[in-house]
Amino acid sequence: MSTSSKPTFYTVFSNSMKQEEYLPNLSEEATKISDLLHGLVFSDVIYYMKDEIFTADRLIANFSKYGDKFDIFYFSGHAKDGALRFSDNFISDTDRMADVININLRNLQLGFFNACDTFDLAKKIVQKRAKAHSANKLVMITCGCAINAFLAERFATLFFNHVGRPGTYYDAFKNASTLLSLVNDKLRFREFYSLEDVEAASEDFDYAFIDIPVMARPAAPPLVRPDASRPIAAGFAPPRSPGIDSPELFETVPSVAEVYMEASYDDHPGSEASAEQKLTRGSNLNGESKSKSESKVSTESTRAVPSAHQSIITADKQTLDILSANYVKECTQTAMTSNALDATQMEILNQAIKGTQDVVEGNVVTGKVKQLWKEAARILPGVDSKNDFRSLIKVSKGSYDKALDKFFGKAASQPTVANIQQTVDAGD
Repeated sequence: MSTSSKPTFYTVFSNSMKQEEYLPNLSEEATKISDLLHGLVFSDVIYYMKDEIFTADRLIANFSKYGDKFDIFYFSGHAKDGALRFSDNFISDTDRMADVININLRNLQLGFFNACDTFDLAKKIVQKRAKAHSANKLVMITCGCAINAFLAERFATLFFNHVGRPGTYYDAFKNASTLLSLVNDKLRFREFYSLEDVEAASEDFDYAFIDIPVMARPAAPPLVRPDASRPIAAGFAPPRSPGIDSPELFETVPSVAEVYMEASYDDHPGSEASAEQKLTRGSNLNGESKSKSESKVSTESTRAVPSAHQSIITADKQTLDILSANYVKECTQTAMTSNALDATQMEILNQAIKGTQDVVEGNVVTGKVKQLWKEAARILPGVDSKNDFRSLIKVSKGSYDKALDKFFGKAASQPTVANIQQTVDAGD
């Protein structure tokens, strides 16, 4: 998950003002993600902006003023056919929204649209960037169909818990999707590495990871002189040959977001959600998309870019230990409460956590404990058996208490062995 040494995150949690469309878990999602990111702000390793009341006016103001500063943009809420729905019931036009993102978020590295049917928006963004031969790399995560609200919250939380971990955006996506599949094995994940694959997609999936290599800009044509017999005069800007897009294609004035946005308020009679849809982002509560089959689509494919081993942030050892401990906690709690593990796997995690607790209480790290960590790491995707459990021990011993307060408001939410043990005991 590599980017600048101090990246800028912008997260939007856009709930509906309509009671029948209100997402009850969106506030919890916002709290979990923003607590983690605020801790990184207080540790002086990222910049962060957050909105929970996201209107068209707010988009215009923030995109115009700060858009070129954003490295990561996360949207969570309602959408339909690629059109994002804002808190004031504004529905974005997909084509124009793609322009707004490409024009204003010029340095964006990751766009995560955690709302129903947002793959159409991603497709528009990719098509326009390809046409413009955009030189900036952009990874996107989108939804191909209706997504259960509670699964969407869990997926995002697991994904953002990868911040500060070694690896790429792909690694974060892969680990989060593997964990979420323990909760619901009907979920389907796809990966796209070419414009052709994106355009041909049938959207028979829940989440998509889109990572298309930067398309090379065509070589500039020879300068066109006003008169071939004379040199170009000083200060003369020769015309470009037709078909060659200007490098300044996406340069614009600050008000461009307002120019491209078009109001479309959904206040039409009969458009209210049914009772079945009230608590979801377009799907029923068991986490299965209503119109999709139960077949899973494998995420195994040829990747365009190999994994990197650097982190998205540059932080001190204490901060990285807290992030590592929290990742172990989230992985363990997700796995232990999923009902997907067999008795042997449950016992391995149980013994690994108990062995870690023994070390916290003063025992030495034995070969048996190290072996338990290795076996637990095989169950928990993305967990490093050599380092992550040692980070968990340091955090659990209480030496990081002041730093923990930056990340977690309640002691019960802190990544300690004691808190993990409660989950393990509940699963016994």
